[in-house]
Amino acid sequence: MFPEPPAAEDVPNCSQIGVLGVLPGFIGTLQANEVLKVVLGLGNVLSGKVLIADLLTNTFNTLSFTANEQNFTITEFEDYEVFCNPASQFIFENKSISVTELKELLDKDAEIVLLDVREDFEREICKLPGLHIPMNQIPNHINTLPKNHSIVIYCHHGMRSAHIQKYLSEAHNIQNTINLEGGIHAWAEEVDEEMERY
Repeated sequence: MFPEPPAAEDVPNCSQIGVLGVLPGFIGTLQANEVLKVVLGLGNVLSGKVLIADLLTNTFNTLSFTANEQNFTITEFEDYEVFCNPASQFIFENKSISVTELKELLDKDAEIVLLDVREDFEREICKLPGLHIPMNQIPNHINTLPKNHSIVIYCHHGMRSAHIQKYLSEAHNIQNTINLEGGIHAWAEEVDEEMERY
């Protein structure tokens, strides 16, 4: 149905935005049911259809579609790992920095500001010193961001921070930001092995 995947930076993965815990099990059960129907020759299968399940409203819709012959020329898959791997690093045109490079700067007392864009509960688990403004609150705090220092933005794996960096650059022309590649997870893996992880 969708031969062209969206840009990687436009697709938050489950480790970033999460799903209700019961959702994978619920959809998996529906999929297993479809397999049994096909094998046993029972009922009506969803071939040529897409079932949309909204568990927040308990509504279900079924869409029918026909084969697009233009898609038959596709001979290989795109690199979907970049969308599904929570450790993937999303680096936009703007600047980024590795955790080891950040450690070197901090050891040299460089004049940088760290900005954590994770949620409150995440920061309670582990954190680096600096500012904390959750991602969805950034638009309300534009004027409080430092203008005379480089701002290293970080989150769990580096995706949300990359989104914020892009947003600040494009929507507010703020160019003094640096995205921390791999986020605080990479920091715990490569710099501070004693840091608690989640």
